[in-house]
Amino acid sequence: MNDITLKAAMTEARALVIITRAIKPSLLKIRMNKDSKRRSILFELIETEKNYVNSLIAMDEIYYRPLDQSISSKKPLIDSAKLSQLFGNIDEIRETHESGLLKVMNEISPQLRTAFPPPSVYLKLSSAFIELLPRMEQLYTLYLKTNETADSIVTLLKKNKAFKEFVASAIFNPKAKCRSIEDFIILPLQRVAGYRCLFERILKYFASSDPEVRQSYKNVLDAMIKLGATMNQEKAQANDQEQLLNVSEAVSKKPPFLCLLKPGRRLPGKVSSKFLDENTGKKLDSAVIYIFTDIILIAKKQKGGFFSSTKYVYFDTIPISQIRFSVSPFDSYIDKAFVLKSDTREVHLMMKNNKKRDSFINFIKKAKKSISQKVREQSANGAAHMQKLLEQIASLYTDVKPLRTRDEVLNSL
Repeated sequence: MNDITLKAAMTEARALVIITRAIKPSLLKIRMNKDSKRRSILFELIETEKNYVNSLIAMDEIYYRPLDQSISSKKPLIDSAKLSQLFGNIDEIRETHESGLLKVMNEISPQLRTAFPPPSVYLKLSSAFIELLPRMEQLYTLYLKTNETADSIVTLLKKNKAFKEFVASAIFNPKAKCRSIEDFIILPLQRVAGYRCLFERILKYFASSDPEVRQSYKNVLDAMIKLGATMNQEKAQANDQEQLLNVSEAVSKKPPFLCLLKPGRRLPGKVSSKFLDENTGKKLDSAVIYIFTDIILIAKKQKGGFFSSTKYVYFDTIPISQIRFSVSPFDSYIDKAFVLKSDTREVHLMMKNNKKRDSFINFIKKAKKSISQKVREQSANGAAHMQKLLEQIASLYTDVKPLRTRDEVLNSL
């Protein structure tokens, strides 16, 4: 080998070492980002499944059982036909999710907390879905058929004063979390849409090197798309779920307690902004404010991060009901800056121009007014509910019932 050939070989070898050292860490970072995203979405799937099952249990305790028991009373709140139309086969749906899916999710959760879990962990979850899909298709299709007139039935039932009082007081049950009977009834439609969006995201982060796992999740997604096509409101629900998932994917380092896929939550819009130093007024990081129906989420723009799969870093979440505004103390930005205040902090922000700033502030004020109106209505219902409870307690003292023997009590059961 002559000197020129030797030098060329050494140059190629050196170049290969340099390229390997430069690219390998970047490729590893990409793999780790994909793995982190994949596991994050799976945790979102598991957390929302827990919320869904707990909500179905709460619906049974708060609404279905009391209404069912009232049918045999002297003054029934509902008849059996309307009860069936409202709730359909919701008990079978709950049992299927609780024993068939949630059980498997709880089993694989510990393994998902470690980076790069084995394919068997992912296959265990997809297999559980594939096994239950025929049953789910049967149950959800039946639920839709019996439930399609639910809104008009609730409207009709609320003309009955006793039923109206019942649903108004049920909202104050702690397990209801201020959700109405309509909010609970629509949960199955939202869940089907949520599955489709979540599996689309999960599938995106499986590498082609895992063909078996990837195909199994694609099979689940295809089945969910087919099931969703039979649900009248699936498209609208899927759009809402898709928007929430977009935010969840775009913003990193969210706190564990923040679950964006809350039933009924929507994303009306988002605005770009800049943070200002609260002491000097100096421009800091770029920010984005996601405006939901009940909260705003503020995030900082991610710096650098060419190989990062997220665009923003979480900064804060503020309930719209807590938001207040004040004038910026910095004269140089007085026409487009403002101070956003909550019960716990102040944030100095600046937008592109006064038109965007004023539009944002007015939107938040209208949303806050709407929320306040709902709170006032619930407070009025709550006052009536508490008065009724006090009257019932008072009646225990004023209308003392005669004592019964043990045999009489047993015979009345």
